[in-house]
Amino acid sequence: MNRAIHAASTLAITTALAWSAPGWAEVTNEDNQKADRAQAIVVTADRDKAPETGLLSAPIVETPFSVTALDEELFENLNARQLSQILRFDPSVQNETDDAGYTELINIRGFALAQPNFQYAGLPGLVPYDGRYNVANIERIDLFRGVNTLVAASSPFGGIGGSINFVPKTPLDQPLTELSFGYDTVATGFIQTDISRRFADDRVGVRFNAFLLEGDGAVRNFERSTTAITMNMDFRVTPTLTLRGEYGLQNDTLRGYRDNIGIGALTRVPEPPRSSDSYAQPWSRLPARNQRWFASANWEPAEGWGLEAAYGQMRSTDDYLCNFSTFVNDLGDIDIACGAQQNSRFPVNSATITGRGRIKTGPIEHRLVVAHAWFDQTFSSSFAPFDPIRSNIFDPVDVPPPTLAPAGAPFIADISSRTLTVMDDLRIAEILSVLVGFRHTELTSFGNASGEATTPIAAVTGFLAEGTTLYASFAKGLEAGGRAGIDPTITNPGVVLPPGETRQIEIGGKYQAGPLLLTAAVFDTRRPLEFFQQNSDGTRTFVQSGRQVHRGFELRSEGSVTPNLRVLGGITYIDARIRDNGNPVQAGNRPAAVPEFRTSIYAEYDVPMLSGFTAIAGLVTTSGAFLEIDNRLRVDDWWRLDIGARYAFKIGDTPLVARVNIDNVTNRDYWVAANGSLSLSTPRALRSSLTVAF
Repeated sequence: MNRAIHAASTLAITTALAWSAPGWAEVTNEDNQKADRAQAIVVTADRDKAPETGLLSAPIVETPFSVTALDEELFENLNARQLSQILRFDPSVQNETDDAGYTELINIRGFALAQPNFQYAGLPGLVPYDGRYNVANIERIDLFRGVNTLVAASSPFGGIGGSINFVPKTPLDQPLTELSFGYDTVATGFIQTDISRRFADDRVGVRFNAFLLEGDGAVRNFERSTTAITMNMDFRVTPTLTLRGEYGLQNDTLRGYRDNIGIGALTRVPEPPRSSDSYAQPWSRLPARNQRWFASANWEPAEGWGLEAAYGQMRSTDDYLCNFSTFVNDLGDIDIACGAQQNSRFPVNSATITGRGRIKTGPIEHRLVVAHAWFDQTFSSSFAPFDPIRSNIFDPVDVPPPTLAPAGAPFIADISSRTLTVMDDLRIAEILSVLVGFRHTELTSFGNASGEATTPIAAVTGFLAEGTTLYASFAKGLEAGGRAGIDPTITNPGVVLPPGETRQIEIGGKYQAGPLLLTAAVFDTRRPLEFFQQNSDGTRTFVQSGRQVHRGFELRSEGSVTPNLRVLGGITYIDARIRDNGNPVQAGNRPAAVPEFRTSIYAEYDVPMLSGFTAIAGLVTTSGAFLEIDNRLRVDDWWRLDIGARYAFKIGDTPLVARVNIDNVTNRDYWVAANGSLSLSTPRALRSSLTVAF
């Protein structure tokens, strides 16, 4: 990528860091509540409010780890439908699949995020297994970076890169009726509704969300239909006891979706084809069905004391007809070889109980947390392969659906964990916080890879002035080993690697002034190295050997430069290296799919001459990354420019907001590096919507 673009983006972000001031969310009066809710520009959570599922239950500025909270207004202003479209402007996050793919491969600080580290209301496993969760019913997304699962709710798998928690919408105190509809060139039209009411003297609340999307789009052969419905209820039994229940349904059907392409026999990375083209076969399909049940009880008998219990279930199926592709030479020829996954069932049961209390011993206040969590997931499916189909990424060949071989024996396996977490946050005279704790984890992955460990956490936070903190933290975790996919090029398909211990040291600082938040952090994170070893015959073997060490820094800013100009941006630098893997040729190399630099900047400007009109622009730059640990194949640096606009107005007493966004406005074609494969960019896409609040 041109060095000038790196320099320009870095200069813009540095300016944001230096000049940011409060102003993401404007205070509004009750008479204009509907209109202002529709046109609000809140990009992060209220800094005085902790992420509700964080075990520490502390404001973000007081948390001794890197945490970001993103509100639903950002989702709406980006016209975002899924997670990767929301996190695109976080410099620590990279998505390794495109919008016409079937999954969300999220990478945080250079580490892939496993599905159990996606949480819903603090419970793991309650989002679709492929990670593509529609956000129509989501109020906020909490992004926890690094080995911080002791403070990041109840994820049992010690996610090394971090974890993501979806905070669902709950019944509001005031009535709400919103209707949105729009057009999306990636998947055509959609309609969405959000209704909230309270009954029985406001003790009973109901929140209903529905989303429907249907059609084809800018990528050849790609079609998608999505139906997402959620009913959320609460019951305020007493002023101190609240019960809550929820049912959710999400059905997705993808046709002609394209998967990443395995590097296979490549000796160099080819030029990317047009991103509006597709090398996938039009008969590939994935009908995914997901149902979720969730219930919780929250009792707060006194200030600082509380007991919360939550239980959730997810029932999922995705009987797909897939088309995994692998390069067979440097000319763009690929073999498409996969088959049909049949009779798939992925039931999940997840629960947690958490107690909190505060005790004073002289000048020290102890903020105690004890939590127990359990998680069970079963995988059951059979697979019917077909013979490879030869095609080319520059000149795709569509063929009739193949004849499937008989399905093999069902594959049945389980993942389960049991965790006990104990923490004591010692507050000393409101000038110092000393956090100590541990988590005991018992983990079984796919029935044959088990582990047990007690991992510590320790952190010191100094409160230098109101809203200003410096912190240092140390944490370890136990992370489930990775699982090889079902791919004809993999010599050990479905193999599960053993759990491994992870660790992290992080030093950072945070500055808060109203809604302004500036953060800086340096980190050293280590985990067992897992990778696909490339074989001489073009196949690959999934193995665990050595260590993966990521050292780096992050700078982020969220706030206003002027009353009319708001900027969200940051820089992430990662020096990632391979250590002690027994191969002197690979020692010191960079792991696959870890870019050195990633910068992002997102800006909104309220045009003074046009009341209610806001212009939007965003720029993301990413340095190149290797595709395998031999460091033979490297994708180029890439950048992408997004633009948009928003106009809030009224017709009579009815407030409306029109939004339009253009992603990849220059229609650049580029590769994104994944572990052992390539992902093609999403073509220029128009997203538009009109929201009416009654």
